[in-house]
Amino acid sequence: NMLNVNRWIQKNKHVMYPGSAPIDYGTAFERLQEEGYITQFESDFDTALRNTSSSEEDLLDYDQHFDEYSRMLDEPDINFTAPRNIQYTEIPLPRPVSPPIQDIRDTKPKDKIAKVTFREKWTRRIPYYVPVLNWLPKYSIRNYLIKDIVASIGTASMLIPQSLAYSSLAGLDPAIGLYTAWIPVLIYSLLGTCGQLSIGPDAMASLLVGLELHDAGDLSGTAHLLSFLVGVVLFFMGVVRWGFLDNILSEPLLAGFINAVAVIIIVDQLPSLLGFPPIEMESEIMYKLPQIIENLYQTNYLTLSLGFVTIGILFGFRIVKKYSRVSFFQYIPETMVVVVVGTLLTWGLKLNNYGVQILGSIELSFPTPVLPNFKYLPETYSSAIIIAVIGFVESIIVAKSYASKYNYSMSPNRELVAIGMSNIVGSFFRTYPTFGSLARSSVSDALGAQTQIFGFLTSIFILLTILFLGPLFYYLPKVVMSGIILVAACGLFEFEELFFLAKIRVIYYCIVLTI
Repeated sequence: NMLNVNRWIQKNKHVMYPGSAPIDYGTAFERLQEEGYITQFESDFDTALRNTSSSEEDLLDYDQHFDEYSRMLDEPDINFTAPRNIQYTEIPLPRPVSPPIQDIRDTKPKDKIAKVTFREKWTRRIPYYVPVLNWLPKYSIRNYLIKDIVASIGTASMLIPQSLAYSSLAGLDPAIGLYTAWIPVLIYSLLGTCGQLSIGPDAMASLLVGLELHDAGDLSGTAHLLSFLVGVVLFFMGVVRWGFLDNILSEPLLAGFINAVAVIIIVDQLPSLLGFPPIEMESEIMYKLPQIIENLYQTNYLTLSLGFVTIGILFGFRIVKKYSRVSFFQYIPETMVVVVVGTLLTWGLKLNNYGVQILGSIELSFPTPVLPNFKYLPETYSSAIIIAVIGFVESIIVAKSYASKYNYSMSPNRELVAIGMSNIVGSFFRTYPTFGSLARSSVSDALGAQTQIFGFLTSIFILLTILFLGPLFYYLPKVVMSGIILVAACGLFEFEELFFLAKIRVIYYCIVLTI
């Protein structure tokens, strides 16, 4: 009957020895004391003694029974210190009756399990790999369609100008930004598991791509290969189930990295905000800032004024949407507002004749599939790994927050596969790496997005823009795009994390500032 204790220890072996070798009972008891399981141990040990003892005196001597138990198991005696002078109330308990041992030959053969065919197996598995097949049959047109249409219009109104702006941040043609806002969004709507996540170009990934392309000879070819490699890395991480990666990365490390990216983006957009003519500048921030100060005399004050108005409108809408109780403001896409107003002002007042730089003509057409150029592989694979990890962590945090908010299941591993496939397929249509965006996802959620139908419809609106609306952006001022990027960069700052670390752990705060 002493084996009751042994069974308890074996049952809780994973608590004391997670993933280790055979148990040692002396160390086990010490671990039980450390982990707070000693109360349960004593309770089960006392129960074993009560079932075997014939007198109350026997219950008072734990040492005798435990030594006897150790010898029974042929284990070395352990240093067991038991409480003394404990008064027990004798409770008559029936002696447990062990169930009769059943001869294995007496057991009846189990019914044969019906063999699952290959077709039935994959019919059940395919909805797991292609989530749209799982939720689309359950889609309620009456309850969801109107909300998804409204969310897709609002998200597309924000995504179109952002894709034009972020492509310039990456150093690429605006057309590539629109392509990046089309194909990855379409693929994610079929494979993604988060109903509110908006995929497309974002500030942080665009800056990382721009830093990688700074010294590249073929910008578009390197960007396409980078998108393919990022997709392969993410797809591999999803297949081997590395979706837990966001839980093991240090928060101070991520906070420092994201804040540094925000600072670099702001400094990078200052020449455009000030209206400098096209001049060569260093890419590193420590050399670029002195160059900006030296060229302050070239500031175009009309461009600077237009930039401040753009930033003021964007921040004003954010404040109104956050604190106003009028739901109407939630439906206004402030990014599209500044793009339309800036374009109309520049076209009507001919501001381009006064030094305001405009976007100009964009060569847009339906993109034909092309293979990435793998000759740039040695220069890009290391950056692809970094971009993949940082982009995934940013996306999965957003996806988890909405899955928790609306109480539905979301698989990080499936998200890795979905975003990976979005980048792999997109690379054949001349895109650059893309991930989920917190700002656009919050807009889609505020507008009532229910499923990835809104993502599919968003991709349709982007395609219509590529085919028919390209000439409308001819008079779009570049300073308006810089204002959009600057406001997005300010949204990257994690001030709460900095203040929290400064109050709680000074050393973590120092790590963030150092990074």
